[in-house]
Amino acid sequence: MTAQAHSRDAHGGGEADRLAALEAELERVRWRDEVKGRILEVLGRVTAQNTVDGVCRAIVEEVRSELAFDRVGLFIWDDEISWFRGSFGTGLNGETTDERHIVWNPQPEYAEKILGGATFIRGCILGEPLAQPGEEGITADLVVLRREGHVYGVLSVDNRLSRRPISMEELQPLTLLSRILGNSVDLARARSALADSEERFREVAQNSREWIWETDSSWRYTYSSPAVEDLLGYTAEEVLGRTFDEFASGGAEGRAALKAQIEEFLSRGEKIEAFDNRQQRRDGAEVVFETFAIPVRDRNGVVVGYRGAHRDMTRERELEAQLIHAQKLEAIGRLAGGIAHDFNNILTSILGVVSMLLDELAEGDPIRGEIDQIRQAGERAAKLTRQLLAFSRRQLQHKGEIDAAELVRQMEDFLRRVIGEEIELEFDVAESGCRLQGDAAQLRQVILELAVNARDAMLNGYHAYGIPPPPRGRVRRLGLQVRRVDLSPEFCRTHPGLSAGPHVLLKVSDTGPGIPESIRGRIFDPFYTTREVGRGSGLGLSSVYGIVTRMAGHIEVESVEGEGTTFSIYLPCAHKDKKEDSMHANVPEQEHTEGRMILLVEDEEPIRRLMARMLETKGYRTLQAEDGEAALRLGESYPGRIDLVITDMVMPRMTGKQLVEGLRRVRSDFSVLFVSGYASEETVDEKELGTRVGFVQKPFTQEVLALKVEELIGGGG
Repeated sequence: MTAQAHSRDAHGGGEADRLAALEAELERVRWRDEVKGRILEVLGRVTAQNTVDGVCRAIVEEVRSELAFDRVGLFIWDDEISWFRGSFGTGLNGETTDERHIVWNPQPEYAEKILGGATFIRGCILGEPLAQPGEEGITADLVVLRREGHVYGVLSVDNRLSRRPISMEELQPLTLLSRILGNSVDLARARSALADSEERFREVAQNSREWIWETDSSWRYTYSSPAVEDLLGYTAEEVLGRTFDEFASGGAEGRAALKAQIEEFLSRGEKIEAFDNRQQRRDGAEVVFETFAIPVRDRNGVVVGYRGAHRDMTRERELEAQLIHAQKLEAIGRLAGGIAHDFNNILTSILGVVSMLLDELAEGDPIRGEIDQIRQAGERAAKLTRQLLAFSRRQLQHKGEIDAAELVRQMEDFLRRVIGEEIELEFDVAESGCRLQGDAAQLRQVILELAVNARDAMLNGYHAYGIPPPPRGRVRRLGLQVRRVDLSPEFCRTHPGLSAGPHVLLKVSDTGPGIPESIRGRIFDPFYTTREVGRGSGLGLSSVYGIVTRMAGHIEVESVEGEGTTFSIYLPCAHKDKKEDSMHANVPEQEHTEGRMILLVEDEEPIRRLMARMLETKGYRTLQAEDGEAALRLGESYPGRIDLVITDMVMPRMTGKQLVEGLRRVRSDFSVLFVSGYASEETVDEKELGTRVGFVQKPFTQEVLALKVEELIGGGG
């Protein structure tokens, strides 16, 4: 072959090599373009997922399908365990398997490379599941997925089934997935967290008894939870678009006041904490809301709305008002009780002396009339002090078992005379189950006071309250109802002072003008009255309140203007105390002898001397002591019989009860007569002291004292 020919052949061979190289390069470019297209397909499906699990499954299935690997597995970094946790992978059957239960622990040399910054780790020994016999030589390649230097996962690929080697060129496109897949996982996590948060908010809003809401900057509702329907009677949809102040109670004035407060909050841009406001239900009732809210701001810090909640505090505010009212009445009661005690001592002297003067004056004596006027004035004053004591709960109660139904039945004829023929009397009285512990006289006082009030309201109340008179022909009716009720714990929680269990319910209702809401909260206050000057002391309802409270009961009033008023009294049913009954039994009768000896104990000297004179004029003998300690010394040292101990209930250093208990330890031959202007909590317990016990309320006259003494021990001589 010539050199020229050899040159042509060499030239032709070189051209062929270059052509082959160009064709190979073209094939690689085409393959890369095809792979890029497939990568885009992978990314398209992956980024369309909304959950982390959806993203992970899509990565595994799309990489296996589009890039033609036999098996693909994805392990995600878990911050909670600071290691890798499985997500999804390819099983031996070629199907996608759930591997979220797997915690992947790569061999130390692999872990070091992963955390050290490697992108690819080639030829890794297969882990779980173990290689089948004959496949021990099959390895996997790892692609470390990083974003901004942070490892978020590892993608494992192998051709375990086909045993086709994987080239570096096949792995290289997977690096394109790294950042985008990382973003997809983070975005899916954020979406999942947002969805969880929204679901939690939805569950809270749907099930909360509080009204959760959002408004725009003009305080117009843009979101409302369903609780608004229970609270205001409007559906959530009906509330949207309406402003915060549209539901304010009090008409235009109330709306203007609430709007002014809202604008003040908005101008300051501050959060609202425990802001009380009154809003009106669809049915017209008023609801007290405690409102909490925070401002919602845009990126520039401008307030664009508020997000908050209304809490129904209506019942709580009512109970707070009741508590404050009860505390006020308790304070007034203590003052009234103290005044009544001192006043009763003064009246005792006045009426005692007057009664003795009247005894000594002849029937035709010209000054007898003037002295009788003093007596009448004193008795009126005594009635006022008794009402004060009833209100202040300082009256001594003669506790016993009362059949409330029978007591009301016995009062029927008397009440008909009191209320007059213009008013119908309607009774609804249970046959049985209405027994309670208390003072029958005081319970009668309660019924009579409420009946008289109802009568006056039906006859004169319209004018006093400024309410239009009823239509002609309307029946004036006074109703009395007595029945047994079993109170639930839920009822008692909203009615202070009551305990769950059987109670007697006493209702007194009328068809009068009702009590205006503006004064309803004051009707139990002492000295408050709507009657004309000189026609009422203002102590009637306050004494009723005191008696009911003293009997461990509760009184409430319901009233509708123009329709009438109902007072409901709940009193606990009686629990019979057999021990107490036994103490009443077998009390020996006193023998009737003349010259009875009475130990008289009274810390007020003028009253003590007056009482001694009253008794001595009736033939009794007296031993006098200024306090309990002196009386104890007299009782221990006196050698003769003491028939009766008359003692004030409330004295310095020692109460009357303590004195009697002390005397009973040294002698047992006496009866007891307690005297008091009022009884404190420590002295009202009427557990028997082993002897007959009587009580005289100050002020009293000589006749009253003499009758009570004779009842206990007989005449003086």
